[in-house]
Amino acid sequence: MIRFISEAMAPVRYTQQPAVFSRRRDDLNEVLVHIGLRVNEEGKVAGGPAASTLDQAARHANSLRAELRRRGTHPQVLAYCTREILAKNVLPRRPGGHEVVFDRLRQLTDEQLDGSPLIDAVLMPGSTGTPRVAINTWHDGDRDR
Repeated sequence: MIRFISEAMAPVRYTQQPAVFSRRRDDLNEVLVHIGLRVNEEGKVAGGPAASTLDQAARHANSLRAELRRRGTHPQVLAYCTREILAKNVLPRRPGGHEVVFDRLRQLTDEQLDGSPLIDAVLMPGSTGTPRVAINTWHDGDRDR
């Protein structure tokens, strides 16, 4: 199995798709870390400390995506994560990339605001005690949004 993972994760296979390498590596590491293994930057399986909890696994996997999934982030939110974020670069290189998120929030709520007023209006609990749009399992709202 280790040989198969090493062959499948050879970085040369991902020269045109580095985000795919990152995503697959993160997915594998979330599981392998429980038995004290992980896929390194060279695509090789290496040893390391084993995680005994899901929180430890997410930390060891060193993945924003893993942490977002662990927190129950809605799949649509993950779909909007840019390639830079999936590659662990927290500063997106595409100016205006946030607009796609704002457009989706306006689409879901018929709200016409923009920027932080939009975010406050639809993601903050407000007077009802629940946000109008749920982005994780904190709220039991419609997960298909």
